[in-house]
Amino acid sequence: MGIPSASLTTIAIRKELTLAGLGTDTTASLRVTAESIVPAVSTIASEEIDSSRNVSDLNKVSSQAEGDIEFEFSADGPIDALITSVLQATGSGANDVDNMADNTTYFNGTTQTSYAIEKKTSDGSTNFFQLYQGMVPNTLELTAESGSFVTGTVGFVGSKINAMSGSATLTSSLTTTTQPFSTVHADTNIKFNTGAASTTNADYAELTNVVPTAFSLNFDNGLRAQTQIGSTDLAGIGAGRFTATGSLTVYANHADSQTLFNNYINTTRFGMCVQIGDSTNTYRFYMPEVIITSAQVLAGGNDEDVLMELEFQAVKTTVGSDDFTVALVKNQS
Repeated sequence: MGIPSASLTTIAIRKELTLAGLGTDTTASLRVTAESIVPAVSTIASEEIDSSRNVSDLNKVSSQAEGDIEFEFSADGPIDALITSVLQATGSGANDVDNMADNTTYFNGTTQTSYAIEKKTSDGSTNFFQLYQGMVPNTLELTAESGSFVTGTVGFVGSKINAMSGSATLTSSLTTTTQPFSTVHADTNIKFNTGAASTTNADYAELTNVVPTAFSLNFDNGLRAQTQIGSTDLAGIGAGRFTATGSLTVYANHADSQTLFNNYINTTRFGMCVQIGDSTNTYRFYMPEVIITSAQVLAGGNDEDVLMELEFQAVKTTVGSDDFTVALVKNQS
């Protein structure tokens, strides 16, 4: 048997009906650039005084799964599912690995979704399978800079781990081949709205002379493991507050950039729409109430451009009858 190669690793994912219940939904192949999904077993050491100076015992007290998957963002069913799951959104096709709906608004909400994830490592002839259940998406980070792909990271908290096996539990029936989104396409952009809170794209037509060079979006559900007496498996996974933060780097070359800086000084709220896509598919992340939490304009050194580096946080707003912080629309008409 040879040494397994990371290049031969595959990851299968399937939505669960209940936490750590395998379910019967579509199983899909998850396209990743890296992963760090691992079992996390907690132990306690005996405090018994032993004249031989040895630790007399070590016991397992809890087990869970944790880790990240990294990816290049594209119009991909499994990634769609993970993004809407981080938002804890509901609606047609939300959280399904093959069925996110176009022109449907997904608001961040309170509906937790879990997945079974199976990782296969191989040397080309012998396979090893690690099945993780009750995997709840906790965090999402999307990052981009000029001349690059838009990349993402999803962090998980999982409730159940299993022994490594030589046979698969999940068999993928869905594999996608969509092209990653790059920042050089005109359909990847950032727009601003200084008027009333809105999820109408036409309202985001202000500060048009701001020229971004990089951005990031970070969503966090503050998930926590809920341990129990009588089992090392988790009783559940609790959710904290949903937070949406990010960063934006722009050229400090126009009065519109000055407006962003002064919004920080004056704690002025405004709307931001981060659109990621190409001529076929677009994803719009609406944050109608954004507050800049840090702003810097620095001369880094000779032969460098002067850039404005901003950090921000989105907060709760109301549009119509919907209370939310972030709204996502794919292929908005």
